[in-house]
Amino acid sequence: MFVRSGEAGPRRPHVVIAHSDANYTSGVARTFRRYGWMVARAADGPSARRLAASLSADLVVLQANLPEESGWLTCAKMSLDSARPAIVLVADEADCEGAFADFAGASRLVTRDQGCEPLLEEAGIAMPVSQVV
Repeated sequence: MFVRSGEAGPRRPHVVIAHSDANYTSGVARTFRRYGWMVARAADGPSARRLAASLSADLVVLQANLPEESGWLTCAKMSLDSARPAIVLVADEADCEGAFADFAGASRLVTRDQGCEPLLEEAGIAMPVSQVV
């Protein structure tokens, strides 16, 4: 006899990644899965917003210059949501304007060459000392 429990166990955290670089996206996805996160990928800003809302995402990683709708605009739209996740904008260049990221509602602005460490920090994941370079 199969008995159903009212509780399905603890909810795993979700991250939504919207970035056009497949290598970067794969690396971020692999890293978050290693820490037990569920990962969803989005092709553009509107898809990222829909996924984040439907999954109750804990973190959204957006490429700053997404096609169709920029990551900046997507971030600004998401920051108006009541159940807004932490949003990290990923810029290609280090000279992007951090004040504009605050204005758009981003939790953090990083560059792709910084790797996953700042994303993990934003997610509240402490990296083991052996992995810190």
